[in-house]
Amino acid sequence: MAKDTKIPKPLKTIATTAFFAIMRSLVFSLLFMLLNFIIKQKRKFFSEFFI
Repeated sequence: MAKDTKIPKPLKTIATTAFFAIMRSLVFSLLFMLLNFIIKQKRKFFSEFFI
């Protein structure tokens, strides 16, 4: 961060917190989607395997 840009401390803290929250939610949604996809694929595989 450049020294000439004087961002108030609370604002910076809020910004970083919001950023991390957004990143975390994105990561969790991606993981959830991946898990869902894997479960669907597994179910398809098992149904083909057992029938």
